[in-house]
Amino acid sequence: TLFRSLLGVAYGNGVFAAVGATGTILTSPDGVLWTRQNAGTTTSFRAITYANGRFVAVGELGVVTSIDGINWTPHDPGIGATLTSVAFGKGLYVAAGITRVPPEPAIVPVILTSPDGETWTRQTNGVPTNRFDLNGVAFGNDQFVAVGGSSTGVVLTSPDGINWSNPTLQPSLPILGAVTFGGGQFMAAG
Repeated sequence: TLFRSLLGVAYGNGVFAAVGATGTILTSPDGVLWTRQNAGTTTSFRAITYANGRFVAVGELGVVTSIDGINWTPHDPGIGATLTSVAFGKGLYVAAGITRVPPEPAIVPVILTSPDGETWTRQTNGVPTNRFDLNGVAFGNDQFVAVGGSSTGVVLTSPDGINWSNPTLQPSLPILGAVTFGGGQFMAAG
C-alpha cells in the first residue's frame, strides 16, 4: 500500500527518494527496501529532483527540502500554487505549475525559481497569463523548457529560468504532460 500514489522519484546522496499523495515520502538505499519518512506536511507531492546537494519536492501548495532524504523541511512558496514539476540548472531550482486567479476560479501557468529550494520567487517576464496548465519543466543544452497546454500543446523556453519566451502553441500535439533532456535533445510526452 505504500506505493499506491507515488508520482515522482529521484536519486542523490546515496538515497532514492519517492514522493506522492498526502505528504508521502519514501526512501531507499537500494530501490528494494523502502522506509516512510516524515515530510512535516500533508501536501500531495507531484515531483522531486536532487541537485546542488539537496532533494527538492514540489506539489499542491508546498515544497519540502532535504539534504539526506531522511530529514525534511517544509517551505511555503506563498502563492497558493500547485507545482507539478521541478528542475535545476544555472544555480536555480525552477518549478512549474498552475495557480488560481481571484476572483475567478481560472487557472494560469506559474513558474517559480529558488537558489536553495527554500525561498521562491514568482517569475512573470514572458510567462503568459493565458489559461493553460504547465505540467513539466526540464533543463538541458543551457536552457529551460516548460511544457503544458489546454486544448493543444504549449512549449515555453528560457535561457535562465527568469526570462521566458512567449508560448509556442503546438496544434499538432496533445497537451504535454512531461519533458526531459537527454542525448542532446528535449523529449516531451502528452
